[in-house]
This record gives sequence, C-alpha cells and structure tokens, in this order.
Amino acid sequence: MSPRRTLVAPGYQLLIIVDKPSAYAERYDFIGAINGSQAIACMTLTSADRKSRNIEGVRKEIVNEWIVKTLAPAINRLGINNIYLICDKSQSHNKVNMIQAFKAGQCKSVIDICYMSAASAKYISPLDNPKWHGFKEVILEVNIQ
Repeated sequence: MSPRRTLVAPGYQLLIIVDKPSAYAERYDFIGAINGSQAIACMTLTSADRKSRNIEGVRKEIVNEWIVKTLAPAINRLGINNIYLICDKSQSHNKVNMIQAFKAGQCKSVIDICYMSAASAKYISPLDNPKWHGFKEVILEVNIQ
C-alpha cells in the first residue's frame, strides 16, 4: 500500500517511481513536539548527520540532548504550564532521564510523560485517531482532580 501522506525534504521529489527497489533506502529519523496544531520543536537526522555524529539512530542520549537544547527552551518561550509529553514507548524514551533533561533545560512545565505503544507514532494521525481523544480524556480527568 502506498503512503497517503509523507514528509519530503526541500528540493526532493514528492514521489519517486523505481523499477527495482533497493535493499537500502535512505532513512530519516525525526523527533517532534506539537501543541494542538502548532509545531513546538523538531529535529531531523539524515544519513549524513548520523555518520558525522557517529550514531546509528535516535538513542536516549540524542533524545535527552534535544530536550535540553531545543524542546525545553521552546516550551519555556511558550509560557504554557502543566504540559504532558506523549511519546511512543521506545527504549530511547526513558521517563526518568527525560524528566531530568527537562530539569537540566530549566523547564518546569512538563508534569508527566505518557506512553503510547512502541512504534505507534508512525501509524496514527492526531487529526482522526481515537487514541488522541483517550489521552485527552485521561489528562483532563487528572487536571480536574
């Protein structure tokens, strides 16, 4: 099944037709944070980025560094309190380490980190998936109490 939506780097074609698919396709690792319909911060790692930094992919050190240097300052600039961070349950999303990274980035707005199933972020759309509604209901219930 062909993807219905995709992200394309500037200067690249939207759709590439191939006669014989290769065993290796260039991979992009993406970390992003949104607040409703607004992008807060994001990071993309290309093959060249991973090679220059001598990393294989997004690991907890990369996530925590991104939180300290990019996400925490972006959240602080927004001036929003009581933020819940929702991420998939990969090994790189260690709750204790991520909370420490927010503290190191002097961000006190994030009060909890919630998890979806591993690798589920790539399959769901925040616009039409009931999972997001479930998270919203849980978070509203916690805030009311």
